[in-house]
Amino acid sequence: MKTSLNKMVKFSHFFLKNLLNTKQPIFFILDIIINSSLLLCWIFLIKFVNVVPKEFRPKIFHRLCLRLDGYIFNNNIGWFLSLISLITGSFILYNRYFNLDDDETDIESEDEEEYEYPPFIPPSPLSNKLPNPLTNPIITTDSPISSSSSSSLTSPNISKSQSNLHLPYQSFELSSSSTTLQPTSPISSGSNSLEIENNEEKIQERPSSALSNEKNYWNLTPPILLTTSMIILHYIYQYNLTFSITRQKFIISWVFYVIFHFLTPILIGIWLHLFHVPGSLKLFSLSCGLQNVIILLTHLIFPNVPPLFIKLYGENLIPNYDMTYTDGITRQDIKVPTYMYKSVYYAAPNKFSCFPLLHLAMAVMSLLFVCHYARWNLPKILMAIHLVLQWWSSIYLDHHWRIDLLAGVFYSIFVFTLIKYWKNHGLLAIDKKFKFARFRLDFINGSTFGMRLFKNTKFSKFFDPA
Repeated sequence: MKTSLNKMVKFSHFFLKNLLNTKQPIFFILDIIINSSLLLCWIFLIKFVNVVPKEFRPKIFHRLCLRLDGYIFNNNIGWFLSLISLITGSFILYNRYFNLDDDETDIESEDEEEYEYPPFIPPSPLSNKLPNPLTNPIITTDSPISSSSSSSLTSPNISKSQSNLHLPYQSFELSSSSTTLQPTSPISSGSNSLEIENNEEKIQERPSSALSNEKNYWNLTPPILLTTSMIILHYIYQYNLTFSITRQKFIISWVFYVIFHFLTPILIGIWLHLFHVPGSLKLFSLSCGLQNVIILLTHLIFPNVPPLFIKLYGENLIPNYDMTYTDGITRQDIKVPTYMYKSVYYAAPNKFSCFPLLHLAMAVMSLLFVCHYARWNLPKILMAIHLVLQWWSSIYLDHHWRIDLLAGVFYSIFVFTLIKYWKNHGLLAIDKKFKFARFRLDFINGSTFGMRLFKNTKFSKFFDPA
């Protein structure tokens, strides 16, 4: 019993040590608060809605979304003009922000020297006399080797960046007592100039290919989604009109609209922290929080009624904030448990938070982050299917217009583009910092939480995004 308890204590200490990653606990907690600040602000605003006096709330629009949805999706002229506008916007978005040829464009930094890779130094006649870092382990302060032997292996004329220049990127391990990477495949110290130069080229190529997403056509998801979303929404709507309504379909739509809406962002956050660049979870949290705050403010300033209100009361009834039009109401042709409807309609305190759709925006943001970071196509395909099913469930439940879903796509792409190109802090910036840390063999800044948790095991490579 005591042995098991000791093992649990050791594992807990090991887990927390790798989770903190050299940070002090107080600063780690502070980072969590800062990273989730926008989500906390969103939750506060949701609670604030309930205390706002009704006389200070804006007028509820009960025909605008109905008319706008009909003009864009059912009118030939409106359909054509809207489609041309989306194609034009997608082209501008692609040409300015998501051009695959510009993925490797340097990001400006406050300290540009931080991103400069060490230049290749041609071998000199003294190179054979100096100790070769490939055949001699790197000496660290944690190493049992004495400081006197360490000083004998270091030349006063060789800088730190130059002395580690020719370490092979792929061949390293982390000792149990040090955060310095050790070479595991020694190369002969008698390498000629051509061999050293070839090795240098491989090292220089490796960081630029890892996490570069070069020619990764999934990075075109934002402009492609912007172009095709209108067409997909039209066919989903036609599908709901053509096929009969069943209890089974309602349950499926409820699962995606309610359960997956809350579950998916949590799973994406865990996946980003375990498998991907340090800081990706922070940006995902900030992205979701920012778009949620913007959408909630839109709901407060510009309230609209959903399709269910029109079906129940028609176009002429003027809505007010005292109405509870969805309470306990089920569709006329099927009967489902009341709690399922309550979980759909009571989740938001504002009954007229119709335009745009928050559920859809969360699904789009999750898809964009998965397409940006995932190495395999399967997660991207699953997230695309999840998005389509979110669209279908929103329309099937009569809780949103097609224009609401289209607006949700706009909001998510706008926020994702801001976060991606956020100077010194965005997705491109943290990806580049991660590459440079890997080039310098900096395990602390160049590893994921999963890599640190399973370091020196065969599972470590599984959590390596490179």
